Amino acid sequence: YRWAARRNLSLDVAGFFNVYDHLETTEPLLPFVETSPPPPHLVLPQRFDNLLKGETYGVEVAANWAIASRWDVSAAYSRLKILLHRDSRSQMTTAEQAEGASPGHQFHLRSHWRLPYNLEFDASLHHTSSLPSLEVPAYNRVDAQWTWNPVESASISTGGQNLLSRRHREFGNFRQVGRIGQAERNFYVKLRWHF
Repeated sequence: YRWAARRNLSLDVAGFFNVYDHLETTEPLLPFVETSPPPPHLVLPQRFDNLLKGETYGVEVAANWAIASRWDVSAAYSRLKILLHRDSRSQMTTAEQAEGASPGHQFHLRSHWRLPYNLEFDASLHHTSSLPSLEVPAYNRVDAQWTWNPVESASISTGGQNLLSRRHREFGNFRQVGRIGQAERNFYVKLRWHF
C-alpha cells in the first residue's frame, strides 16, 4: 500500500507471507572407524537432504517527509518472523536454529540536509534486534557523512560509521557460534568523479 498524504509526505506499507518446503538439512549417518590414511580415526559422515519446511511472514513500513526544501527525513521499520518445522524423519536436531539467525525487528531513521555552498550532511540511526541462534545481542548504530560538491561532476565526502561503539557483533554462523563477525567503528574520506 502506498499513500501520498501530501506532496512532501508519503508512506509505504508491505506485508508478506511465504511458504517453503524441501529446505536443506544435514543428516547424520552411522559413524565408522577408518584406518587409511593412518592413524586410525573416527569418521562422522553426513548427507544433505531436504527434510525441513517453514513459513516467513512480516511487514515493512517506510515513510518519507520533506520537512523543508533543503531537509528530508526518512524512516523505515521491518518485522520478520520465521517458523521452521523439521520432518519426523530428520535427525538434524539443530535445524530450527535458523529461526533465530535473522533479526525480528529492524528500524532506521535518516536525515539529509542540503546546505549552502554545495554542502550536504547525512545522519542515520539504525536499530537491529538480537539474533538468538548466533548469540548476537541487539545493537544500535549511528552513521554520519559530510559531502561537498565543488562542481556537478565531483564530490568529496568524509564520514564515520558505527559511531556509538568501537565494535559490535552483527552476524555469524549458527553452526560455529564462536566465530562471530564484528563491525568496527571507522572513518573515511571519499572522492567521487563521474563523467
